[in-house]
Amino acid sequence: MIKSVNIVIFLPLSTRDSFASIAENRYFILVLGGQFFVPHCPFGGQYRDKNTEKICKYTENMKKKRKYVILSYMLIYSKLMLYFFSFYNFLFFRLLAAGEKCEDPVGVHSKSIIRINVKGSAVRLSGKIGVTDTQIDYHSSEVTASPQPDGTRVLFHQVNGQKYLAGVEDQGNTMKKGVVMFRVLGDGRELYSQKMASGEKMKSLEVDIRKVKQLELRVDDGGDGPSGDFAVWSGVRIDSDNQLASAESVEAMSGDEGVSQEDWNKMAAKLKDLPVADYPFMKRSATDWLLTPETYKAEVKAGSDGKSLVLTNGLTARVFRITPNLATVDIVNQMSGENMLRAVSGEGELVINGQKWYLGGLEGQPERGYLKMEWLDDMSVRDSSFIVEDFYITDSVRTLDWARSRWALNKQLPTGKSLTFGF
Repeated sequence: MIKSVNIVIFLPLSTRDSFASIAENRYFILVLGGQFFVPHCPFGGQYRDKNTEKICKYTENMKKKRKYVILSYMLIYSKLMLYFFSFYNFLFFRLLAAGEKCEDPVGVHSKSIIRINVKGSAVRLSGKIGVTDTQIDYHSSEVTASPQPDGTRVLFHQVNGQKYLAGVEDQGNTMKKGVVMFRVLGDGRELYSQKMASGEKMKSLEVDIRKVKQLELRVDDGGDGPSGDFAVWSGVRIDSDNQLASAESVEAMSGDEGVSQEDWNKMAAKLKDLPVADYPFMKRSATDWLLTPETYKAEVKAGSDGKSLVLTNGLTARVFRITPNLATVDIVNQMSGENMLRAVSGEGELVINGQKWYLGGLEGQPERGYLKMEWLDDMSVRDSSFIVEDFYITDSVRTLDWARSRWALNKQLPTGKSLTFGF
């Protein structure tokens, strides 16, 4: 039985409402060897149709274990295996890449990450990859747009009050031909990479994954922005010599592991290049910032624990823990030396296709009336949360050109630092 993850299979259901009900209730379904395997049969009542009847019969009769798993039936709905999955495009359109039909497709949009725990039992990953042809009428009355700060728009299909990702426009308010980078990683080590563009014929994929415990399938932007970056893993399967395809031996990673080793190595290298802030590094300011403003500068420093970042301007400081996931663990008034944070939580919330996700966050704080730094090592990743992958430090940029019409003498905008986290 699959116990630690929630899996939804995109079946040829007779109505959209049937799918919506299954997705909402987050039932577990997996396909093994081209046949449906359901750990338990939850379908019933008004949502039961001929397809689900057939699946339930497979549940009762299927005894034999298979030696391969079809990837297209291992899509996470309730936990973060798949980011920004184009549910609508996958369900109600036949996926094509350069005119070629995609068999058993997994349609994604960059940036996407699929993590699968194969526990060292798999020997080979095979299938095809490509960039899908756009089949959506972006002028349809069912398509809505969400403007972005950079002038682009994210487009959605709206069906029964729910939004489904339809695409991302470029700066010219058009849909570009996508360019993406496919990558396969095993335990953080890159095993395969291939850059592909819309219109290219699908390419065959065959990767040796012997001894790999955590398999990661990534699709990143190819360098020209996210517009049109609909990619597909077609007919991808995971083979084994040891009856891999039992529900006990293959399961999707839920994100509970926190920051991947590859991402942590990357961030740890960046931390080493930063000046270190002593902790407790907050001493009461010796000078008045109004009298000596030149002594107060915005900086980003590394925490002395080697696991955190400190964003400070000399007046206030915010401490971010970045492993096992991103979380604000302290906010300090540097003028008085007071700690102003009592409890750790997430950095924000998102609702995607009706499902709530958290941006970072840790849980397991034993007492939420106050916070001790020694508790952090025992805290864990929050369920249904995005996992931090990288951070970027830049000089603050002008957000608005101010047309001065009065006598203000401060003609130069103040300098600063921007700290951006990627999930």
